[in-house]
Amino acid sequence: MRESKTDEVDAGTLAKSHAAGFLPEVWVADEDTYSRRRQMAEPAGVLVQIIRIKGRMKAILHASHTPMSSISITPRKAAFAGAIPQ
Repeated sequence: MRESKTDEVDAGTLAKSHAAGFLPEVWVADEDTYSRRRQMAEPAGVLVQIIRIKGRMKAILHASHTPMSSISITPRKAAFAGAIPQ
C-alpha cells in the first residue's frame, strides 16, 4: 500500500535526496542584484498607486454627479493626467 502524500512524507524524501547528494545547488542573488531589482520595481509601484488614486478620483466625481470638465485643471496637470495609463 502506498503512503499518502503529505508534507511529512515530502520532507523525508527531500532529506534523503539531500543526504545522498541528488539535489542541485540553488542560485541565490547577491546584494547588488537585489538592489537592482528593487530599483526596477519601485517605479512600477508608484505607477500602480497613481492609477489607483486616479480611479478613486473618478469614482468620487461620478458619485457626486460632477463631470470631469467642471474640475479646474491647469494644462500641466492635464498633460500629466493624460499621460497616466487607464
